[in-house]
Amino acid sequence: GLRELGELLYATHTGTPTDSELLLEKMREIDELKARLRELEGEPIIHLICPRCGHEVQPEDVYCRDCGEKL
Repeated sequence: GLRELGELLYATHTGTPTDSELLLEKMREIDELKARLRELEGEPIIHLICPRCGHEVQPEDVYCRDCGEKL
């Protein structure tokens, strides 16, 4: 992501040139990730919680992975 891009740019600055195609590829990856984040903004986040112990469970769980309660 951004960290990798920063490291590549800094390497170029300090004398180890980075292939411009690699830089463009990293920037495109970041653009795609930011676009996906914009799509997800505003969508509700659903957390399923065990009614017995309050542990977060997954939609496919039949039993709580923490306390064993049938869901």
